[in-house]
Amino acid sequence: MSGRSGGTAGPERVLLAAPGELSDSRGGAPMRWRALHAALSAHATIDYLPVTCAAPGRTCPHRAGSTRQARDDPFAKSYCPVQSDDLLARVTAGKPDLVISSELRLHRYAERIRRLTGVPVVDDMHNVEFALRRELESERLSERYTPEHAQQVFDVEEKVLAEAAGVWVCSERDRELLLSLHGSRHADLVRVASNAIPAPAVLAAAGGIESVVFTGRLGYEPNSQAVRLLIEEIVPRLRRAHPGLPVVIAGARCPEWVLRAAGTTPGLRVIADPPDLSEVIRRGVMVVPLRVGGGTRFKVLEAFALGAPVVSTAKGVEGLDLADGCHYLRAERPEEFVEAIGRILADGGLAARLRAGGHEHLRRRFSYEALTGQVGAALAALRGAS
Repeated sequence: MSGRSGGTAGPERVLLAAPGELSDSRGGAPMRWRALHAALSAHATIDYLPVTCAAPGRTCPHRAGSTRQARDDPFAKSYCPVQSDDLLARVTAGKPDLVISSELRLHRYAERIRRLTGVPVVDDMHNVEFALRRELESERLSERYTPEHAQQVFDVEEKVLAEAAGVWVCSERDRELLLSLHGSRHADLVRVASNAIPAPAVLAAAGGIESVVFTGRLGYEPNSQAVRLLIEEIVPRLRRAHPGLPVVIAGARCPEWVLRAAGTTPGLRVIADPPDLSEVIRRGVMVVPLRVGGGTRFKVLEAFALGAPVVSTAKGVEGLDLADGCHYLRAERPEEFVEAIGRILADGGLAARLRAGGHEHLRRRFSYEALTGQVGAALAALRGAS
């Protein structure tokens, strides 16, 4: 069966199911869904279905059994039988050749489709969740991350790898990590479908650097930890070294303590739920002081697309295959962040090289065009396996 791109064998009709709307602007997950939707559209007729609770904000039938289910399933609160029946009906009526189930928390929806319709399902992972939950547990960022919780996530990953027609991860690093945890016998099953964003053919002319910037879903525990480090350790040092340079923290689900910090921390500005981050990023140096996290960071890709130099921990650029000094500047300690920012401010040539290096890397590896090729190869592999 030929896909619409011509010459790439694969399914003709694909249903992409994900736990949210494509139009949602908050966080990296919708950015991944949009990228997958665009890449899949080059190879097949694509339908998108947001999988959410049937009665958000009200009493939904699935809530009654959530306590019992949670003992067996770490994603029980994400499963709504009413929505599951609707998804099953859509698959039965539409008869797609393939379903892409995006995010591990939809694993029970995917299981029902496989069992009751026979339609193959690819499970798309944003992170290697077991490894991420184990990191979060070790950092003690929340009481909900326990060894028991991590083990439950591991068991779900095992089940998915045993049942799925394919598993997609966002980087080669995540592929190696998943196989190291669950066994190399799954090597033929696991493919890379990178996180991606639209990449401009040519960067806009660079203006002056006006700020230091951190963006992201601010209520997400790894981002909250990074923001705390930024406010408490980096901002005071930066204020002494560069007193006129503001720090801007912008993103969705902003915790109250971050808003309060904006009123008591000189040089700090917080933008909660901004409709657009492009101008904030374009005029700044993107800092990524992450200590924990999974997948690959969209904030870094956005900086590359908009021509913002990046200063990051190694964890912050994990899975992106970046070279220190070519694509970004590495910093691990607060004083190293301040020193790296100072180098960029003082050396226009360095800033230009980082902009150019990041943009070229984005176009080659993490653009929609690059993802379209990866998805085409993954679909062809699925067809060959079947």
